[in-house]
This record gives sequence, structure tokens and C-alpha cells, in this order.
Amino acid sequence: MKTNRSMTRTLGLLALSLFAALTATEAQADSMLPRYRLEDLGPAEEFLGWSPILFPDGTVDKYTNPTNKEYWRRGDYKFSTVEIGGGHISGYTLYKDGSDVNLLAGFNSSINYVQKINAVGQVLAEDLGNRDGLGPYIYDSATGTKTYVNLSGIDGAQQTVYGLNSSGNLVGYATMSGGLLGATFYQSATTEAILLDTLIDGASNWHLSTAGDINDAGEIVGIGSDLNKPTPGGRAYKLVPITPVPEPSTWLIFAACGIWAGRTKIGSSLSGMKTRIF
Repeated sequence: MKTNRSMTRTLGLLALSLFAALTATEAQADSMLPRYRLEDLGPAEEFLGWSPILFPDGTVDKYTNPTNKEYWRRGDYKFSTVEIGGGHISGYTLYKDGSDVNLLAGFNSSINYVQKINAVGQVLAEDLGNRDGLGPYIYDSATGTKTYVNLSGIDGAQQTVYGLNSSGNLVGYATMSGGLLGATFYQSATTEAILLDTLIDGASNWHLSTAGDINDAGEIVGIGSDLNKPTPGGRAYKLVPITPVPEPSTWLIFAACGIWAGRTKIGSSLSGMKTRIF
């Protein structure tokens, strides 16, 4: 009977330890949300009214890329569209350096639209479906798996996703009640959206309407408005992270440490129990 009680007590302590570790991990993740310094890039009309494009090195340009700088390369991966005239896209290609295998050979361009790629061979795409689209997802070319973006974070808002980096962070915007737009940030495809306005460091008179891209340094570009400097059409901005954006694997390490600590406490308790019982 004593042994059974000891076992029950042990399992109970282990369950409590696991719960505490996971709860602590969620709290840690919330406390580790990135903070940003905002840079005013000037009137949006200077960028033709669209969000600037953002290069891996942090430089920006108009979406027409007038300098013709290579944009569709990320690390060892190069992306391109296959067109058949009139701007109609008939397919996509994604090649890794040293390989002639098209990693997007099975993509149906009539129901899947590619938005961005990252340096680990992932693609941000939109599942258009047959007039019943399932929304944005990340396609991993290494595993062939899809992960749909969690669009439940902002009640009553329609969410659009535009940017992806190699850590799995995403950005876009939400159309809220009354038609107000709010730029959004996602730590990963499975986490809920966060309004970027809440992540600007210090007091800010800015409202961020859209976010168009995020690079591997965590920098973000988009269109917003400065209430102290009203500008027809808004102003382009760039966010520079003050604190790094943690990768999902970091949170797993926190959880593992919490569970290890819990097991250590349980081990000490069991040692004392054995002394008393036997």
C-alpha cells in the first residue's frame, strides 16, 4: 500500500511539474515578445503607395525594384515565376544551389499563390481553393508539409499575411470592424496575431496599418500614419528590433529545463520517501 501511495504521489508531482513548466514557458514566451524602434521612411507615395520591399541586408526599395537588385533569393534558394504572357502565372520554380530539382514542381498556380520564401526552403503561400480558399500557409519544401496560419487572434478581423522569415515569424495586417487596418506580427504560423502598434518601444503617435515583409534580422516594413505628421496616403516605416525575436525552439528549451527542474525536485522527494518507507 505504501508503495502504491508513493507511486501515486510521484505521478502527481510529475504532472504538476509538467503543468508548471508549460505554464511558465507560455509566460516566458509572452514576456519575450520583440520590441521595435520605428524609422520613418517618408511619404508612402514615394514608394508608389505600396509597402516597401525589404532585402535581406535591411535595405528597402519601391515594390517595382527600380535598382533591379536580386530580391527573390534567400540563402541557397532562388524563386521565380513561370509566365505565359499577359502576366499570367502558369507555375513556380524554387531551386536550391547545386540542384536542378524544382521544389515547387507540384504547385498548382491556379489555386496556390506564392507570397514569399525564406532561407530554409519554406514558402509562404495562399490557398485560394475553388472559390473556397483555406487561407495562408507555410509550405516546407524539405518535408512537403503545409502549416496553415492561425487566423483566430483578433476577434472579428479578416487577416492577411504577407511576410515570412527563416525563424517562422510572419507579418501582415488585419481588417477590423469599421474597415480599420492594423499591422500584425505572428511569432509562428500556429500562434495568434499581435498588433504591431503594441510592440513599438516608448511612446508613439504612429498607427501601423500594414506590414509587408520581415527579414531574418527581424526588421519589418509597411505603411502607417504619424498623427503628428498627417500625410495623405500615409507614411512608409521600418521597424528595427531592439530585442531579438526568440525562435520556437527556444521555448522548448525553457520547457525542458522546467521539466528537468521538476524531476529533480521529485527525485529528491522520492529519495526522502525511500528512506522513510524502507
